[in-house]
Amino acid sequence: MFFNEQLSKDEYEKRVAEIDLGSYKIYTETQQKVEDHWGTQIPRAVFSERNEGTTGVHIFQCKNVKDSMEVSHAEDSRFLLAMLGFPVTECYDCSFWGENLSRSYEGCAAGGDSSDMHFCYESGMNLIDAEYCKDIIGGSHVLGSVSVKKSEYVILNKRYSKEEYEELAPKIKRHMDEMPYTDKGGRVYKYGEFFPTELSPFAYNETVADDLFPLSKEEVEANGYRFREPAPNEHPVTLPASDLPDHIKDAPENITSEVVGCTECERGFRIVPAEVSFLKARNLPLPRRCPMCRLKEKYRAWIKNLRTFERVCDKCGVNFV
Repeated sequence: MFFNEQLSKDEYEKRVAEIDLGSYKIYTETQQKVEDHWGTQIPRAVFSERNEGTTGVHIFQCKNVKDSMEVSHAEDSRFLLAMLGFPVTECYDCSFWGENLSRSYEGCAAGGDSSDMHFCYESGMNLIDAEYCKDIIGGSHVLGSVSVKKSEYVILNKRYSKEEYEELAPKIKRHMDEMPYTDKGGRVYKYGEFFPTELSPFAYNETVADDLFPLSKEEVEANGYRFREPAPNEHPVTLPASDLPDHIKDAPENITSEVVGCTECERGFRIVPAEVSFLKARNLPLPRRCPMCRLKEKYRAWIKNLRTFERVCDKCGVNFV
């Protein structure tokens, strides 16, 4: 198939050979033609299969999973994103990973034969009953700790006896309710809320959130997030992208020693020897954008499909997602 036209093998190979993707000009023109062609085709209404009682997109073999995206083999859960490690059961507000995760709430990159994890980040691997933790591997009954491995009854990285833990942990949680953290915008974080956003080491526009939900600087700051201004170019540009050769076959030997100016963010980046070899072998043009801007383009293409829309059935008039 070539632009939805059925061709013979010889005709197909001839048509493909006529498109010299080694030329940046031809490459970008072809890319635009492909995107325009996709826009003329009727897409599938739902990219989900073998589900029962689910809402969302890219959901596969799930039961009673609501408002979720990129999920497989999950049950009785809601607000899941990219939980493709299965199974996942009774989880709410969790993203990235899974793999036999159950009864967990507000977790990011959590999973691996774990359960009862609340407000945890990058933790799991046989971990049970952990709250407000980061980088915890294995163990059980861990509260407010970081980088602890296979330990039990731990609070703020300190080991306690079972009796001490069961006495102290409830006191800490009550104290979190009685004297909650309040951010600069007056937002109150009691026990049961994820870590305050203003404590994040990253600004909003440095995270995947900016790709999923792009906001202006004003909107970012109005929501109490930090916004990072573009830093001065740490790597002085020695070759503007506009001066790169159009065709990969014309790439000079010293291209790997140049600092190319990104056409999108204007930061300098290098094209490494392995990349040049890869591009020449596959007849693809030299990049005009830095690796991060190219990665963001991939994110945007992925995110474009992670949307649900409310519609009205033309036949019965019922609202559906």
